[in-house]
Amino acid sequence: MLYSSAVKRVISVCIILSLVFALGLAPSGWHRPAALAATGPDLVISDISLSPPYPAIGDAVIITATVKNQGTEMAFGSRAVCYIDDAILATNSIDALDAGEMATTSFPWEAPGGSHIIRAVADSGGAVPESDESNNTMTYSMTTLAPDLVVLSVSWTPTGPSKGDNVSFRVTVKNQGNSRSGANRLIFYIDGNSRGYKDIYPIEPANTTVVTYSWVAQAGQHALKAVVDEAQQVEEGNEANNEYNATFTTLPPDLVVKNVTWVPGNPSKNDVVSFSANVTNQGSGRSDSCQLAYYIDGQVQSTLLVPSLAAGMLNEITFTWTATTEMHEVKVIVDSAGTVAESDENNNIYTSGFITLLPDLVVTDITWAPENAGVGDTVTFTATVMNQGTGRSESARINVYVSGSFSGYVDIGEIEAEGETDAVFDWTAVPGTFTVKAVADGEHKILESKEDNNDTSRTIIVIPPDISFTSVTWSPVNPPVGDIVTFTANLTNLGGGAAGGFYLAYYLDGEMLSFDFVTGILTGDIVSQTCEWKAQNGRHIFKAVADYNFMIAESNEKNNETAVTVTPLMPDITVGNITWSPADMPVGVKTTFAIEIENTGTLNAGASRVTYYTDGAIAGYNDIDMLEAGAVVTKYFPWTVAAGSHSITITTDSGDQVAELDEINNTKVITLPLPDLVVTDVEATPQAAIGDNVTFSATVKNIGVGASRGTLATCYVDGIAASSAALPDIEPGNTARVSFVWEATSGNHAVTFRADSGNLITEVDETNNDLITQFATLTPDLLVDEIEWYMENPLVTQAVVINIVVANKGTDITGDFHVLYSLDDDPETNVDMVALSAGGTVTVSITPLLTLGPHKVSVSVDTGKDVIELDENNNVKTITFSTIGPDLVIKSITWPARATAGNNVTISVDIENQGTDKAGNSRLDLYVNGKPFKFAEIGELAIGESVVQDFTWASVAGPQEISAYADIDGLVPESNEVNNTRSRTISLTKPEPTPTKKTIVDLSSNSPEDSSFISNSWWMFLLGAILLGVGAFLLALKSLKKEK
Repeated sequence: MLYSSAVKRVISVCIILSLVFALGLAPSGWHRPAALAATGPDLVISDISLSPPYPAIGDAVIITATVKNQGTEMAFGSRAVCYIDDAILATNSIDALDAGEMATTSFPWEAPGGSHIIRAVADSGGAVPESDESNNTMTYSMTTLAPDLVVLSVSWTPTGPSKGDNVSFRVTVKNQGNSRSGANRLIFYIDGNSRGYKDIYPIEPANTTVVTYSWVAQAGQHALKAVVDEAQQVEEGNEANNEYNATFTTLPPDLVVKNVTWVPGNPSKNDVVSFSANVTNQGSGRSDSCQLAYYIDGQVQSTLLVPSLAAGMLNEITFTWTATTEMHEVKVIVDSAGTVAESDENNNIYTSGFITLLPDLVVTDITWAPENAGVGDTVTFTATVMNQGTGRSESARINVYVSGSFSGYVDIGEIEAEGETDAVFDWTAVPGTFTVKAVADGEHKILESKEDNNDTSRTIIVIPPDISFTSVTWSPVNPPVGDIVTFTANLTNLGGGAAGGFYLAYYLDGEMLSFDFVTGILTGDIVSQTCEWKAQNGRHIFKAVADYNFMIAESNEKNNETAVTVTPLMPDITVGNITWSPADMPVGVKTTFAIEIENTGTLNAGASRVTYYTDGAIAGYNDIDMLEAGAVVTKYFPWTVAAGSHSITITTDSGDQVAELDEINNTKVITLPLPDLVVTDVEATPQAAIGDNVTFSATVKNIGVGASRGTLATCYVDGIAASSAALPDIEPGNTARVSFVWEATSGNHAVTFRADSGNLITEVDETNNDLITQFATLTPDLLVDEIEWYMENPLVTQAVVINIVVANKGTDITGDFHVLYSLDDDPETNVDMVALSAGGTVTVSITPLLTLGPHKVSVSVDTGKDVIELDENNNVKTITFSTIGPDLVIKSITWPARATAGNNVTISVDIENQGTDKAGNSRLDLYVNGKPFKFAEIGELAIGESVVQDFTWASVAGPQEISAYADIDGLVPESNEVNNTRSRTISLTKPEPTPTKKTIVDLSSNSPEDSSFISNSWWMFLLGAILLGVGAFLLALKSLKKEK
């Protein structure tokens, strides 16, 4: 478009004025404008045209620029450049132009889509000096003809679908470009997954087309995306607006359990309870079928199907459960698997509590028959058990205790509330006074409304028997050897109760001959039993023992045996006492020995001879006439004492003329000068355990003046001969070593070693033959060393921690054993224990719930006598205590969070009485690194009361252990004495020094060159020039409009 000359003049004036203002100003002030050339060439772009004038995308376009020299002189050759959107398209050469002459130059271009600015610049290289260097450029704006496909909208029906509904989507596509679109495709996505494509046919500019899709709705929110021409089949003016996104949400359901009811409302244990759960969909959309889970006391029982529910619909779900005791919680969770997407996922749970009616079992009475029971009677007890609770009792067990020991149990069936039944049990009576206790639900398997009324006790007195012998006879009384002897044992029952069956054993010289079974003896009755034996030579002890294996209990267990000596009808000639005169036996002097010869047998002894030997040679003899049984005769033997050592042997019946009861007791030896045997020392096998063979080695010394010949030494343990050994001949002053073997038994023992134990030789001193020593077998000794108790927190729980410490104070390891303990009147509880080494301890810990008040703990160890011990009488211990008492604890130790080392720090200690009784005055001690620091007196503290005590501490750097002790001196008796302390570690550091502030002096200049842009004034002049130029331009446009 060409302007009139007037308009051109106005524009020129505006431009010139703007340039004068813009270029005539400098940052430092005013400058005179450069001189404007009045003559010269002036190249301008006078026109830009396109062919075709309205190109479409991809068209080959020729851009023609007209270059004019509007100056007063010829312009030499130059270059013209064409820009497309500020990018150089091409540069062409322009020949020289005379003043007023024009030339055209063309630039080929393939039109892309969109809006573009074409700019042509004359004399682009500035080769031509022009009168006006500022008018070389012309711009041209154009838009390429192109379609522009957009997805205008996505809609769907139904507008509020539920999960599972068939949804129809309508996708509207519009061509908002300025050219007809080609065919393409639309692709529809749901949650990023393609639902397929639809063909889109050509669309005229500003027109639309609609495509549809169908889909079965899934629950929840979904992302919809429609993309037209995703494959870019159509060249568009805008390729970035082909996509449309939307959010689609189904109407959510909301499943809730409105309530749960059950029948019966108050069940007893084992009742089948029927529950009904009302499930409602209170959401706005339909719910799919889902699972309903139900729990009892937090344990899932099962899951049930809930059908699909429309909005607002209700469904009842039923289930059953067999009731147990105690309070219960029923919990119902709808959509337990979380398969239904709901508007509220936090309201699917319903809980409610109910209680099972509890029974209360009591033993109302115990009776028995016969009422006056004797030992061995079968006593039938009847315990009447009543349920005085409100709920039915299930089957229970009635435990029976006789004097604290478990005797058996009886199982009973269910008992309705207020009902009763009998528990019958038998017991074989033993002698004594007994407490019979029946305990209902002794194993505590039934939860009851009251747990401390389950037992009843009664006392029964059983009169024991007492078996004894009235006599033992035998026939013949003095039997000849080889005859059959019949023993008759006559027994009676001296006690007040009948004796049950038992065994009667017969022994001869300690060896059992036989035994008989006696079926029983009533009080005062006498029974006789017989035993036969073939008489043998010698004296014999016949012993009868009633109840030898202790089958029955008696009032007196020490009168069950009797013994008699049986002697066949035979003589027995022995050497009795020997004396001599003169007593000192001087050498060369005739000494007369007076020798007593005795018939200790039961039959008269015929004529016999006593012979005397000196040093083994016959020195004389005396004939003895018939000697009656029991008679004694004295014979004399004269001998002239010779110097040196000698032995005098006296032998009765030296010619074996008389058959005797005992043929080895006919000789006695006198050794001259006389020996004197003593036991000087003994050694034994060390560290012997029970059952080990112990070897004792004894040294026997002859401290006499004559040799010892032909005698014995014997070892006695606790007065009983263990073994004997022959002593060799021992010269005066010499010793002999003799050994004995003994199988060790438990405990400490007195061991006696005796020289000349058979008194076979005559000694200077007959009273110094024994040496007694002590020997201890390695034997364990179990005892209840200690019973400790404490309560962790009496205000929170009534649990009492009881530690039973069992120790082996003996010298050997134990075998396995048992510990029995009982609390108050409860039955004993057995704990199996493994072997315990000597000096070792083991702790049995229990934590019962006890009522407030006094209690008793009784403990016995190895009551079954499984372990042989040094002391069998120290196995029981009992303590009493009360759970009512204070308990001081340190709740906390604190200090300021910003405490630093080197300063005084306040340590705050919180002490509390968590016991069940008031705590008296006490002391609180503070320790630092294990050393006492300070203490404070604490006054009385009521139950649950606490007090904070502050301590000031001059802190030091590094970790420090702070400990607080309540009642360190133990003046306050507490229910827990082991929880009085608490420790914490505090670690403090020294603060960093504060830096000194420095003043910085700014010595820089304030010259204009260092000022900011705004501090200079020239920009105001520049702004004015620009505004003036804009005003001139607007004026020119206004003039143009008026000319039109």
